[in-house]
Amino acid sequence: MLKKLCQSFLVVFLFIFFTFKIPEWHYNYIRSYVGSKVVKITNEALNSGGTGVHITTPHGYTYILTNAHVCGVAKDNIVWVTNDYGTSMPRRVIELSKYTDLCLIEPLPGTSGLSIGSEAVVGDIVAVVGHPRLMPTTVNRGEIIGQAKVEVLDHEINPQDENDKCNLPKQKHLHYTMGFWDTDLCILEIEAYLTNIVILPGNSGSPVVNKWGNLVALAFASDNEAHWGLFVTLKDIQTFIKSY
Repeated sequence: MLKKLCQSFLVVFLFIFFTFKIPEWHYNYIRSYVGSKVVKITNEALNSGGTGVHITTPHGYTYILTNAHVCGVAKDNIVWVTNDYGTSMPRRVIELSKYTDLCLIEPLPGTSGLSIGSEAVVGDIVAVVGHPRLMPTTVNRGEIIGQAKVEVLDHEINPQDENDKCNLPKQKHLHYTMGFWDTDLCILEIEAYLTNIVILPGNSGSPVVNKWGNLVALAFASDNEAHWGLFVTLKDIQTFIKSY
């Protein structure tokens, strides 16, 4: 009788222990494994920029993936990359596509890349690992809640420049009037995942990973009114890196 009671107690104890410990272990795994491949991307003064992540490309090479608007801090095609140990070094921008808000940068020496996962679907639980407001690494978990086309401002069209057009892929011309302000804008239409994870400044370019720590998307913006985070889709990422 006592033996059966002890066995029952042990089963209950192990159930409670693993129920509470497994989520903590998984969080620590994501933070350690993915975080070791995540970097800050800034200007030379290290005070403006966002997040990037080392990835393994289809041809087996390692590059840093981030947003095109994060690479906007580059000077003479050079950004500064800082790892978890605080080591900063200049790295060259390899390729940039503002039409999908993606950018590839030279990797840091000796750093391996994240593997690419499967495309996320509505209901998937994912984690964003990055540097909000350029602070130390944080992990935020949430859910993919939908997919939609998101309009992002590309630039204000200069009426004095006849070559300033808005007819490239994913661009859309918009005439905008507000009070005394009357202008023509060039808008980008980006396919995005919607999520209940809020993306803060500095989180741009943060990897979005599945439970195994594989890349499934890239954070790029936040809808402040709806409190949604917006991710570049895996399809756009795969198209962008397919030749590397």
